[in-house]
Amino acid sequence: MGIFEFWKKKTKISDKIGVEIPSYKKVNIDLQNKTQAENGTVEKYWFENEHIGLENTLFHRIIIPLQPFDSGLDYEQQPLDTWLVIEFLKLDIANPNELDGLVITTDKDSDNDASVSVGSAHNPFDINKLTFNKISENIYNTEGEIEVIFEHEMIANNELFRFKTTVEFKENE
Repeated sequence: MGIFEFWKKKTKISDKIGVEIPSYKKVNIDLQNKTQAENGTVEKYWFENEHIGLENTLFHRIIIPLQPFDSGLDYEQQPLDTWLVIEFLKLDIANPNELDGLVITTDKDSDNDASVSVGSAHNPFDINKLTFNKISENIYNTEGEIEVIFEHEMIANNELFRFKTTVEFKENE
């Protein structure tokens, strides 16, 4: 073995690029293959906060439980019991009780609060697409694609999660 072959085997990737890969970047939660969405709920509510200048505003909240799964994180109790939660969703639709045909998309600049708790942290997610199709009174088939930003809390690599489920709109006013 020549000196260059020896050096290639001994050199770490971090030595080659000058930066060591953070440990969380080596972790994949793999929601797509480990869990699926269960039946969820949608509700509307009014909220105001005079300290931030928010007048009484109508928002929607969506909660979609996930089937318990093994997150692969050894510091977390397994199986993990968690939910997709979307808060402060300002829909601005003509009838806030009717979601049929609604399509929601968000990004990092959206005002809503969308997260899933994994790794003892609330990991934000962007909604690439979330659709609602009415199947009976207050019941909707829902299909979604979200991008979970696990890197925000340094839990794991970001990942896409696609799901189909049914949600019930609960009128609570």
